[in-house]
Amino acid sequence: CSYNAVNGTPSCANGAFNNRVLRGNNFTTGFGLGDGMIVSDCSAISGFLPRSHNYSHDMPTAVRDGLHGGTDLNCGTTYQSALPQALAQGLVEQADVDRAVRRVLKQMVRVGNLDRVPPWSHLGVDDIDSTSHRALALDAARQGFVLLKNVNQTLPLTRPRAGVKLRVAVLGPHFNSSIELLANYYGENVVVNASTPLLGLQRRPEVDVVAAMAGCDLVNVSQPPDVSGVAAAAKRADVAVVFLGLHSTQGSQIPNGPGMEREGYDRTNLTLPGHQEAVVQAVHATGVPTVVVLINSGGIAAEWVYERVPAVLEAYYPGELGGDAIASVLLGDVSPSGRLTNTIYPAEFVLQRNITDMNLRPHNGIPGVTYRFYDREPLFPFGYGRHYTTFAFSWSTGDAALVRTVATVTLGEALPRWLAQGGQDNTPPIALPVKVKNTGSMISDVVVLCFAQKLGNATANIRTQLIGFDRIRNVSPGQEVDVVISPSPAALTVVDVDGTEAFVAGTYVFQCGGEPDGYAHGTLTITGETRVTFEMPLKAHDDSKQTTGAGL
Repeated sequence: CSYNAVNGTPSCANGAFNNRVLRGNNFTTGFGLGDGMIVSDCSAISGFLPRSHNYSHDMPTAVRDGLHGGTDLNCGTTYQSALPQALAQGLVEQADVDRAVRRVLKQMVRVGNLDRVPPWSHLGVDDIDSTSHRALALDAARQGFVLLKNVNQTLPLTRPRAGVKLRVAVLGPHFNSSIELLANYYGENVVVNASTPLLGLQRRPEVDVVAAMAGCDLVNVSQPPDVSGVAAAAKRADVAVVFLGLHSTQGSQIPNGPGMEREGYDRTNLTLPGHQEAVVQAVHATGVPTVVVLINSGGIAAEWVYERVPAVLEAYYPGELGGDAIASVLLGDVSPSGRLTNTIYPAEFVLQRNITDMNLRPHNGIPGVTYRFYDREPLFPFGYGRHYTTFAFSWSTGDAALVRTVATVTLGEALPRWLAQGGQDNTPPIALPVKVKNTGSMISDVVVLCFAQKLGNATANIRTQLIGFDRIRNVSPGQEVDVVISPSPAALTVVDVDGTEAFVAGTYVFQCGGEPDGYAHGTLTITGETRVTFEMPLKAHDDSKQTTGAGL
């Protein structure tokens, strides 16, 4: 359970949800936790106290509210330090403790924690850092890269002529980053030290790295940039690749600053921090073809870069083989095929909304948040992603506009089946047959996205909703591939202001494909009576003995 509160009740104290809904055998979506344990996020129980949620007045009552709220295991010290007091004061009973302990021990038994010889005891470093795992790390990184811009086929990089190496200047504060490529919450990893962007490019036989330098410091932003140095370095090369972005090294000694993004620290703006823009401007001014690679997680409003630099690759934090993956994509071993997982807002967005404003929807002239509610023009929309080729999307049926009809009762019957089978359904209530054609000249993966919007849905005010997606691997030039997207029934529910979720009759418009290539369009009509799938419990705090549906 998380830190946040719903209708004033912290999630870890919400017995009505945790005990009656999450653990209930009659949960209408088909998922029931039963006797499974609920563990808090770290220090979430102490967050009940007056200094945070102001829900529990002291530590013993926080223990009571957590245990009665269905939280069995406390990541933190609240249960450990205050449980004896809560028992002594009669705030909890021994049966409350026994129930939580029993749930925790069951999970430990299930995973083998209490075995004399745990099932994983024979595993060593070679089982973790295996050849197949490295291949997976490389493939995962390459699949995640998003090509934001590529004017005049600047990418992929190619030799100036046969037999001549491509001279590359590797520049920017992330030019030789290693541990920074892992973001945060990572285990001990030394593999990444041999896969920096610089080393990844230096290993390529077709590349001659003629210069490499940062140009500015991402941490010490008071240090002036070396714009003359990066300009001189760029002039020695056929192409300059500039590595810019943020950093998110959790637990490091790096101080918080404008370039930091990590737990417990919020950025105050969306622009490139420090002197990075001055560095890329100096490189671009030389006239040498320039490519920017972004290393980051949260969106960056690098508006000058997006407008002026011919090629921009969003690499996120690409992991232990990030440098090799970046070099592989820049040089065209594979085409980038990722889609943006977030909306890239303009820099002014932070001036239009207060960070404490929890309204997702636009209100009082304030823009909404996320692709579902943002009602302005983004720099790049959610789901955007270019390739080194182009794709066309149509319906496999040959229809110009696909038409589908489904009843609310059919969706209601399909929802628990869908969830029980892990998002799979042999008899899906809706099937969207998409034909994908590679209309360019390079083999590439492509991710097909399907969005829907309910017409006349003023209450929800949702601009669009992702209802399904699929990745098609290795589509050759000229090849046509048929794929069926079967949207999750849950994606077609409507949630009202009270939190009631239901299938509601009405008309949806939907589209399948992806920007900037385009979409195939259609309409979906849902018929029948409203069918409720979930109702938010009215009583958030539940001090009952949890006797229903908990497998006790």
